[in-house]
Amino acid sequence: MKDALTPEQWQALFETLPDPVLVTGEDLEILAANPAARSLLSDSAHQLTPGHPMLQAAQSGSTWEWRDAGGELRPFEVTTRPLPGGLRALLLRDTSDQARLREELAAQTLKDPLTGLLSLRGLIVALEPQVSRSRRYDSPLSAVALRLDGIAEEPALLAISRLLRDKLRWADLVARIEEDTFIAVLPETRLGDARRLIEKLHAELGVCCSELALRVQFGVVEWSRADSAQTLVRRATDAASPQAAAS
Repeated sequence: MKDALTPEQWQALFETLPDPVLVTGEDLEILAANPAARSLLSDSAHQLTPGHPMLQAAQSGSTWEWRDAGGELRPFEVTTRPLPGGLRALLLRDTSDQARLREELAAQTLKDPLTGLLSLRGLIVALEPQVSRSRRYDSPLSAVALRLDGIAEEPALLAISRLLRDKLRWADLVARIEEDTFIAVLPETRLGDARRLIEKLHAELGVCCSELALRVQFGVVEWSRADSAQTLVRRATDAASPQAAAS
């Protein structure tokens, strides 16, 4: 297809592109920036030095994070394209929506992809019928949180998840709800029985975690009529927090 655009039309196209675009020389000196780039960089695009994080991201092909006026970090994918005369175009694409979509999809997943245990959402879905049953029949229900202190590598997380599966009953709900936090929900279990279970788990996990240079902090709570599935889980994790341990 024959190029029918005039230089003025190419310039107009450059100026109206919705994504930020910059043109640099071989030494990363900024030679031109479209309005979207000038708006993003507060009209300081021409003052950027080669050590600027955005230009470093362009060299490494990585993501550059920019904090907007509201304080929210927005990730930008930075790619480069060669231009005639040794110039380069820097193309910035806001990937905030993609990152947000990935987070939403992860939140909707019922299983933790690493351990195969329930995720937080999966735990809440499975726990709500248990809470309804406890409310209807006044049956006991307890929750135990295990929070790891230290760098938990993948083998450690897998070892702990296997131990919890092996030591808990088939009716108990076991979940990994955060990077370093596990929850076990124990139907038909009073607070005293849950604490005795913690003593047994502490001995087992003490051996496992000491070998992995980890410490484990427990929190245990019993369901009350004021609790929903969400508040029961939140109270258990709060009870396992460092602040609770220090008090």
